[in-house]
Amino acid sequence: MLPLRRINQYIRYLVCIITATCISLISIYLLSPQWPPCFGHIIPKDKFELYNKSQPLEVTVVTAYFNLERFQKGSGKYFDANLYMTWAKVYQYIRSPFVFYTDSSDTAETFRKMRAGYENITKILLVNRKSVWAFNYVERIKTIYSIPGYPKHHPNTVVPEYSCAQHAKYATVEETVEKNYFNTTYFAWIDLGYFRYIVGRKKEFVIVKPKDFNEFQIAMNKVYDVSMDVKVDTIFKENRVWLGGGMIFGSKYTLPTFIADYRHAVERYLNLSLSNTDQQVIYSMNTIKEKPYVRRRVSIQTYSARYCWFYLGFSCYRELP
Repeated sequence: MLPLRRINQYIRYLVCIITATCISLISIYLLSPQWPPCFGHIIPKDKFELYNKSQPLEVTVVTAYFNLERFQKGSGKYFDANLYMTWAKVYQYIRSPFVFYTDSSDTAETFRKMRAGYENITKILLVNRKSVWAFNYVERIKTIYSIPGYPKHHPNTVVPEYSCAQHAKYATVEETVEKNYFNTTYFAWIDLGYFRYIVGRKKEFVIVKPKDFNEFQIAMNKVYDVSMDVKVDTIFKENRVWLGGGMIFGSKYTLPTFIADYRHAVERYLNLSLSNTDQQVIYSMNTIKEKPYVRRRVSIQTYSARYCWFYLGFSCYRELP
């Protein structure tokens, strides 16, 4: 048996090695210029870039709020209208052409007041859910979620209306591109709560085209490195994610085709008794096994930064001087 003194020496040695390793990893994680920090409430932005006013405002931003009442998110958090409206205050300051959809008259009025003075670049649409094709799937989705043993991931595979609201991103963008209220070339869907960590910043901002954007593709934010050799059933039932659905960017030339293919895929998976959110649909569409069965006429250009859900949006965010 080793003497106590020698054991203590070994322990101190191991502690030093572990501490040094941790410090080194944290330094690499935080300081690496190509991987800005993105965890907790840290904004994935080293500094906020300014908008060059000589450039045209060529991006219409689309978002929506469909009132789903209070629902559980993940293992213990609960989301409701008050939380979403707190996050939505950011859009008081957006100076890009802005289109907002809602099925709530109270929410529509809140946004009208929020956008007062900027009506010339704002379109607020109070809609009936039945007029949005994504909500026509609600009964089929409800049937799937009631199948005994279908995995429960709150709210993705528990609240049918939540799944419909995720598909509604594509329905509202599709209509906005068709109407093109502000005659722009590019369109960006951005979740209502996407900029939740800068609600208190209160800076006027615009959204610009992503750097090195491929005009023949649409842009989305990659969250995880994943295998494409995986079964669709596994993706839906295990709630797997490849790309985040918080932001979708594309042009008036590519988005209609991409959305048509997306809708075709949604219907394919519903026919297979599979439902979740748009994130699982997008992942499934791009797997090796699905290539013979789905249309992928527009490919996806991915932007990523170390498992970050909000990198793409912040990389397109520019503040006005």
